[in-house]
Amino acid sequence: MSALGLTGQTGVKAMKRISFAALLLLALIGSLRFAVAADLEIVKAPPFVAPPPRWSGFYVGINGGGGMGPTSQTLTVDPLIALLGVSTTGNYPVSGAVLGATLGYNYQAGSWIFGIEGDIDWSSIGGQVTAPVMGVPATFETQLPWLNTLRGRLGYAFGSFFPYITGGGAFGSVRATDSITIPGSGNVLGGLSDVRLGWTAGAGLEYAINQYWSVKVEYLYADLGSDILVLDDVKFSTHLIRGGVNWRF
Repeated sequence: MSALGLTGQTGVKAMKRISFAALLLLALIGSLRFAVAADLEIVKAPPFVAPPPRWSGFYVGINGGGGMGPTSQTLTVDPLIALLGVSTTGNYPVSGAVLGATLGYNYQAGSWIFGIEGDIDWSSIGGQVTAPVMGVPATFETQLPWLNTLRGRLGYAFGSFFPYITGGGAFGSVRATDSITIPGSGNVLGGLSDVRLGWTAGAGLEYAINQYWSVKVEYLYADLGSDILVLDDVKFSTHLIRGGVNWRF
C-alpha cells in the first residue's frame, strides 16, 4: 500500500472522529438546555393592588347644592301695633342655591375617622309672602346671603367609602325686608339684616377616588334661630343638600 493511500485513510478517520465529537457536543448542549429549562419556574408578576385610601391630613375643596325650609315673620306685639290690630304673617317657604369653599382635617385611627370641617357659602336662599296689614297689601321677604358652618365629623371607612355624621355651629346673615303699599303714597320699605349664631347637624358619604381626591354628598339641617328685624320676629332654618370635591395634601 502506498503512502498516499495511508494518508487518505487517516484523514477520513480523523474527519469521522471530528464529526462524532461535534454531534456529541451538540447533544450535550441540548440536554443541558432542556435540564435548565425544566428547572426554571415561570414567575408571573403579582397583580397590582391599589394602596388603601389615605384619609388623614388636611384637605381643601369646593361644595355646592341647594337649600329649602320654613321661615316665619311675626310682627312684634307692642302697644301701638296691638291698637292697630295688625295680624301676623305666619310661616312661608324659602329656597335657593349655595356655592362655597371647604377646609378640613381628618385623623384616622384604624377604620375610624375623626375630623373637623369648616365652610363658607354664598347663598341665594330666600322667600317672600304677601299678607294684609290693616287691609293694606304688604310683602315680607327673608334672605340668607351667606352661610358658614364649623362642624365635627365622625365616621367609619369601608375601603374607599366613608359614611359620617356631622354637627356643630352655623353662622349666617339673615335679612328681612318689609314692603307696604300705602294708597296714594306708594311703597314704604324697611329692611334690616343681622349675623346669627345657630346650630347644624347632618350626615354624609364621601368616596375616595385615589390617595388625594374624593367626592362627597351630604345633608345638613341649619337653624339660625330668631331675632327682631324691622318690626318682625324673624325665624330662619333650612335643609341643605350639597355635593363636594376635596383634595387632600
